[in-house]
Amino acid sequence: MENDIRLFLQQLAKELRYLYPWQVPSVLELSLDNWGQLMAGAEPIGKIDLRQLDVSQRLGIEFGEVGGRREPGLLLRLRSGVVVGLAAPTSVADSGITIFTVPEADVSRVRDEIILAAALQPTDIEIFARRIDGQSSPSGRDGSRSRSLLPDLTPQASGVERWSPQRIARHRVVIDEEGRFRTIDGGVLDTRMASASWRPNAELALFVMDPHGNFYVSLRRVISRVHHSTLSGGGPVTVAGELRVRDGRLLAMTDHSGHYPPTKSDNQIVLGELQRRGVRTTDVAFDFAATANRWE
Repeated sequence: MENDIRLFLQQLAKELRYLYPWQVPSVLELSLDNWGQLMAGAEPIGKIDLRQLDVSQRLGIEFGEVGGRREPGLLLRLRSGVVVGLAAPTSVADSGITIFTVPEADVSRVRDEIILAAALQPTDIEIFARRIDGQSSPSGRDGSRSRSLLPDLTPQASGVERWSPQRIARHRVVIDEEGRFRTIDGGVLDTRMASASWRPNAELALFVMDPHGNFYVSLRRVISRVHHSTLSGGGPVTVAGELRVRDGRLLAMTDHSGHYPPTKSDNQIVLGELQRRGVRTTDVAFDFAATANRWE
């Protein structure tokens, strides 16, 4: 019986893949625990002339802490199979994300793939002159080293992550005098690449508001790893949910959270806080489970 069910599910999955083929993502995030393994012998090949939070919003992936390094990092596998490391300045206010990859990588192709994945302008990325050769290694092993290492990589750790106070601080957002949401480095918050909602293409990010009225936002929810309690460091919050922001303007907000059950009074507090800071709440679609206020 069990084998019959397994065969049925395998056949169903095969049929669904045929009817609804999944698009291959332009980048795949790898665990930062693999930085030492994959970046051994890697060289800096260029820089992205943007700040850390700008790049995070464009990729929909956030920088994390790399063991043994002061700089926050990202470890990505490009569609071609080449693995690149991105290292950001320690200050979120500084621009200049350094790109690392192995010597045999085709640098021109890496540049083009990063431009596509992060929706960059060609002028946003600078490739160091000594590497802009556009050629693969003599052995023609473009990307082969990255592919051969992937099966033996350290997987993403299980269990809900507890971020350091320094990392949580990078996720703080503020509301300016015009009622627009801004990242802590002064950039305009935009959640178009966010993937925190169970709803497809909802552009919703996780948020919490702490008891002092500070907002913290994560572009992603990762099952069993990144949740509202990750943003709060496991501490108390006034409200937790999801929000959609475009060009700094709040468009939608929910109180959907498994770790922090919503209450009507908490929702009234966050609504009052938004209004006090100049956010035009009449333009916001609220989906508050603790009240009857929902969007369709």
